[in-house]
Amino acid sequence: MTSLPLSYRRALCGASFAAAASVCLSPCVASAQSRASVDVSAGATAASNPYLLDGPNTSAAGVNLTIRPSLTVETGTSSVTFGGDLSLEEFFDKYGLDDSVQLDASGEHRIDEKTTLSTNVGFRSSKSAARRFYLSAPTGIVDGAEVPDASLLDPTLANLIGRSSRLSVNGSLKHLLDPRSFLVATAGIGLTRVNSVSGRDYRDSNFGLEYTRTLSETTSAVVTVNGGYADYLGQRAGDGLFFTSLVGVDHQFSQAIHFSAQIGASIAAVESPTGTRDTTVAWAGNLNLCNADGRGSVCLTGARATQPTSFGGLTTVSSIGLNYARTLGPRDTASVSATYARTSQARLPFLTGLSRRTELASVSGTFRHKLTERIAAFVTPSLALVDDGQSGRRENYQLLLGVSYIFGRTQ
Repeated sequence: MTSLPLSYRRALCGASFAAAASVCLSPCVASAQSRASVDVSAGATAASNPYLLDGPNTSAAGVNLTIRPSLTVETGTSSVTFGGDLSLEEFFDKYGLDDSVQLDASGEHRIDEKTTLSTNVGFRSSKSAARRFYLSAPTGIVDGAEVPDASLLDPTLANLIGRSSRLSVNGSLKHLLDPRSFLVATAGIGLTRVNSVSGRDYRDSNFGLEYTRTLSETTSAVVTVNGGYADYLGQRAGDGLFFTSLVGVDHQFSQAIHFSAQIGASIAAVESPTGTRDTTVAWAGNLNLCNADGRGSVCLTGARATQPTSFGGLTTVSSIGLNYARTLGPRDTASVSATYARTSQARLPFLTGLSRRTELASVSGTFRHKLTERIAAFVTPSLALVDDGQSGRRENYQLLLGVSYIFGRTQ
């Protein structure tokens, strides 16, 4: 009997674990209401440098198949949501098959009138993780369930050639302290595996507390503290503790416009190759400005924090993103996504030339036209680039044309 490829065995393990964890939150599934759909899209693609390699003759053309299931189960006190994305991209002349898997399961259970428990399990695996998960790679799907981002944004993945996989488990407990304030406690663990000579496997854990106090009908004050530990497998260099403290405000300008921002500091203590511990301090923060109405939304996000990387060691990652989605008519929708992220170079401890700054950026857009209630045609152009200060890798221009079909419930 032929065994399944390793990437699919990983995906199945992740799916099984995610499903089991979510079902535990909903003991009354038998009496629950459920909604399910599967969006399948197929198309042709052309790219100038799909793997963001250094060198000539990187362009290729191929075909793409994407399958995205969605399942939501709700009871009176609990809800479970499952989403997935399996993308198969075959280039004709070079590169071969690029199979990418992304799975997410989340659940929420209201314990009593004051307390709510939430969990999230995420798994993702790809030979081109930076392009697929962080550079808005085209999937050909606008409608359907979105897979929440359950992993850290790691720009250094753009410097790796080979498959990278991540499994993460997160939970939170929200408790209403009084009519004007509440406290949220969070905890999570993660495992990142990198199949690359220069990459590092690591496991990480994190915990946090967030206190929110209502100041008026539209404004709240927020204080957040969180910390964690990164453990690089088979080595001490790069292991480290990180702690972040933030204070900020949450404000509702109108029914459509929401704003939140926090600022503070991150402290990191990292094990160096010589056995000493290096401690550094950097400013940290986050920003979210969103305008949403019945026809669409536009959101600006930004973040700066200390976190583990695939090259080993902690680094400060700064990122900014812009997302736009709009219903243009009864049959047309459009979306645009732009991302920019960069790492510092202060806390990458290895002396192998890998402690360089990494910058990556992308922009992509999708226009989708419904041919029938279940069939749609789409076009997705995109641009992605990475700069590590040393190699001269060209940017990737990519175009995807195709059709999609929705099985199950339609939007």
